[in-house]
Amino acid sequence: TIASFHSAKGLEWDVVHLTGVEKGYVPISHAKVPEAKEEEQRLFYVAVTRAADVLRCTWARTRTFGSDPVDRSPSPYLQWVRGTAAELERTVAPTPEPDSGLERSRRALSPEPVVDPVTLTATVASSLRAWRTEQARRAAVRPTVVLSDRALDAIAKACPRGAEELAEVPGLGPLSRERHGTTILAIVAEHLDETQGAPCGSS
Repeated sequence: TIASFHSAKGLEWDVVHLTGVEKGYVPISHAKVPEAKEEEQRLFYVAVTRAADVLRCTWARTRTFGSDPVDRSPSPYLQWVRGTAAELERTVAPTPEPDSGLERSRRALSPEPVVDPVTLTATVASSLRAWRTEQARRAAVRPTVVLSDRALDAIAKACPRGAEELAEVPGLGPLSRERHGTTILAIVAEHLDETQGAPCGSS
């Protein structure tokens, strides 16, 4: 079933995929006044509560409007979904006894990840290079025209979590921050989410 947020009201499915959960779509960009913003929040609540068992939210890092690729960023509403999921895991998931066989098996099969800051830095740098290469290919320029090696390495080491931290990264000028800041922060955030915000390190 393909349905809009509006038409999904009152319905339910075992598995629901929400696509295009991006800033500009969710909430819609023309929702400026408080009443419109509240309506956008209500619609998103309707959409995420249509899933009985599994909810999957996706967003595009780049979309093409006309002939021009445009960088995109995730919807701020996704923070609510992550927070709710984390709270449910804490309150609903059973906690085995520390010395129980079940707990020992769980640790053996799913050991807690050990986050190496240097590895995290290298992973972020690799993702940034892949993004830079694609941007350069589309613009028919050298990758360093999109983002210098110095700036790329500095971003990977700093792992900025917001615009203020990004502004402190050496080698990244205001024009690059304006053009690519949202995408750069999204790439970094994706890796920080996977490692529960572990710090980056020096290579």
